[in-house]
Amino acid sequence: MGSKTIQPIQSEKLEADITFKNKRDIIWMANGSVSATHSAYRGGAIIGFEGLNTRPPSKFNVQFVDFPFKKVQRYKKYDTESAFQKYLEIVKQERPKYAVVPDIDKNVTSEQAYEYAYELEPYCDELIVAPKTVHPSTVPDFIRVGIPCQKKFSEAPWGIDDYRDCEELHLFGGSPHKHYELIHDEGLENVRSMDTSVPLSSARWGDAWVVTDDGPRWQAEEGGVYGCVEATFINMHTEFNGHISDSYKRPWVEKPDYEKYKTCGYPDETVLHPKDSKPFAGREYYEKMTYTRY
Repeated sequence: MGSKTIQPIQSEKLEADITFKNKRDIIWMANGSVSATHSAYRGGAIIGFEGLNTRPPSKFNVQFVDFPFKKVQRYKKYDTESAFQKYLEIVKQERPKYAVVPDIDKNVTSEQAYEYAYELEPYCDELIVAPKTVHPSTVPDFIRVGIPCQKKFSEAPWGIDDYRDCEELHLFGGSPHKHYELIHDEGLENVRSMDTSVPLSSARWGDAWVVTDDGPRWQAEEGGVYGCVEATFINMHTEFNGHISDSYKRPWVEKPDYEKYKTCGYPDETVLHPKDSKPFAGREYYEKMTYTRY
């Protein structure tokens, strides 16, 4: 697809430093969270959200808009066509780098999916689709092929080798562990982008994603929930792009207010953040449990 000049919706929006080119775009899937979005951005992530969900803070220029698959699955008032028309309006408004075409599956034929793609194409730079009922090699070159990385959303019968000849790949959702496995262990070097919301879930345990001599793992990190989110995205950039995120070149974004726990996991054993009101058992409780995520 040809490049185009994208005009931000509001002039005060924050833009990434476009002079630095990443091998792979790492996308934070936000859902209206102000502090987590600030932290992911500071860690070098570009910002995305699922269409029809709560938009990230208005100061951010959204670069990835996902099709509202969950809305179609959960609510009778939406079918693919009606959801697509609302989604198309959001893409027209945001003018993102990436837009997602409805999956090619038992409900959407390849012909229908490509018609949707042609409608979206004028309003984004890159299109992505997950081919579930047609072989990945049959997807036209102007659309990036997506691999679902969460089992509950994967209906594709394809193996790793079926994706090797695709020019470019996107990893839909899942953990950085899965992304590491596909890129490094399975050798899918043609991955050019990935999205995730998992770092926030692990940050609530006080953990950030790291790669050690023994491989990837979630590891305790200082700085509270939002410090962990930032550290995860910095580490993902180091691993998947071969460099530390150049977030120091990015426009300043205020850090969340965690003055009370700059050097510890949490301010106390009952909350995640000084401004939180939701009770939380705290790190010590979970360290006593045998549950592990790696």
